[in-house]
Amino acid sequence: METSILLARIIGVVYLVMGLSLLFNKEMYNKLMAELKQSGLSKMFMGLLAIVLGMLIVNTHNVWEWTYQGLITFIGWVVLLKWVAILLWPKQVLNWSDKMSKGSGWRNAALVFSLVVGLYLTYVGFWM
Repeated sequence: METSILLARIIGVVYLVMGLSLLFNKEMYNKLMAELKQSGLSKMFMGLLAIVLGMLIVNTHNVWEWTYQGLITFIGWVVLLKWVAILLWPKQVLNWSDKMSKGSGWRNAALVFSLVVGLYLTYVGFWM
């Protein structure tokens, strides 16, 4: 199986589930984010895992095109850089993130982004 298709399937399903989770379990998401801010161990573990996943995507799939392949590459870089920033400057990044998430506009944008990207990549990965 081509790397792009495999990544489209994995990332598509993950983003689709994340979007649906944000849609149907808003309170659970709020509680989870509050717990994450308090737990240094959780941040460290999630950060290291995200960096590994981001590095895997960036190193095996660094394709910059205006297609689903470019979207996968962009997601890999964003995940990598976001978690590097969180591990290097946890207070500053999480405070900034907290301010951004206070308004429902950012949460709604994340919800729509997750659902659209998840649906698109899942479609590409399984049915194109």
